[in-house]
Amino acid sequence: MAPETQQLLSALGDRLGAGGVLAGSDVDQRYRDDPEGRPGSLPEAVLRPRDTEGVAAALTACNHLGQPVVVQGGRTGQTGATPPA
Repeated sequence: MAPETQQLLSALGDRLGAGGVLAGSDVDQRYRDDPEGRPGSLPEAVLRPRDTEGVAAALTACNHLGQPVVVQGGRTGQTGATPPA
């Protein structure tokens, strides 16, 4: 895992709470491929904020560390716009 990702997880672990940060083997394949089966890349980490304050904290931390962000909403595949690369 990249040092930047480790810093990000340390900064957000408490803020996002249990289940709010996934990394390593906790990152399921469903975060790689889109719902129609088009392949993407498995992300190093997945942030799952539960409220607007959590979203703001996650985006602030990512911006501070220069960490790229891929936003995934309901994962319906209707737009085909969010497979991570």
